[in-house]
Amino acid sequence: MMTDIMGHVLNIQRYSTEDGPGIRTTVFLQGCSLRCKWCQNPESFELQPYLVWYSDRCIAARHCIEVCSDDALELTKEGMQIDRFRCTSCGNCVQICPTKAFETLGREMTVDEVVSQSLRDKSFYKESNGGVTLSGGDPLYQPKFSLAILKDLKDNEVHTALDTSGYANQETFEKIVKLTDLVLLDLKVIDPKVHKNITGVDNKTILSNAQWLGQQKIKVWIRTPIIPSYTDQEKNIQAIASYINKNMANVVERWDLLCYNNMCISKWKRLDLSYECEDLPLMSETKIKILAKNAQSAGVPVTWSGVVDKTWVKY
Repeated sequence: MMTDIMGHVLNIQRYSTEDGPGIRTTVFLQGCSLRCKWCQNPESFELQPYLVWYSDRCIAARHCIEVCSDDALELTKEGMQIDRFRCTSCGNCVQICPTKAFETLGREMTVDEVVSQSLRDKSFYKESNGGVTLSGGDPLYQPKFSLAILKDLKDNEVHTALDTSGYANQETFEKIVKLTDLVLLDLKVIDPKVHKNITGVDNKTILSNAQWLGQQKIKVWIRTPIIPSYTDQEKNIQAIASYINKNMANVVERWDLLCYNNMCISKWKRLDLSYECEDLPLMSETKIKILAKNAQSAGVPVTWSGVVDKTWVKY
């Protein structure tokens, strides 16, 4: 079905193997209601393109400054300064830079463009039992766009997955979920006060949607980011396990514990954003194994992944 609905897309990643079963195309949409302090994709916060500058590529040719109609660029001893209030991400500097030191993250695309790119690997989906995953940001932030993409993919008999925090009104959540074969649901923290402190929003809506999801026949993978001092308490993992047991035992196929990594620090700096988690250590291998063992009380298969500190730590 042809549609010219527009939406904001951060990236379309082909041959993904981490966002659902089989070989997949992951469509990263922009926009998210949460502000997780450790977010790996801060460039997906808002529905807008973000201009970023790479210091290691710059040769100080200054052509970018000459063509900047917003007068938003200044090359100083500390590097290129981008005036975020003036910059409109017009792309003039990106086009003229001889060393590709500038890049615009995020762009508007039509549903047809997204689906067309996703269908390029349809043969791989069939061979590997893969498909297309909508991720972000959060696809729930652009419901009309996400719905249209999922509808077209289902019309083309493609397996679909939704990677989401679950933060949306129930009507929106139900409409989108009913067009998916698999939901990758983030459950970070059960305590509502802690959840609001570390993500910026209360989790009442999320848990309500999770409870509804537990009554459906749609497969679910739970994902919990394990962030030192934020979500890595044993009581938190036990609380999530208890919640799964009580509300989602019939639909959850697996629970993934995702260890914190600091690879996103450079992203925050390029966007001129302050990153509170910059000094956090890696998770210790000892502790993540303890947390994984605690998680097994949910009665579902538990996996953990990510870079860890292998130094022995006694708990």
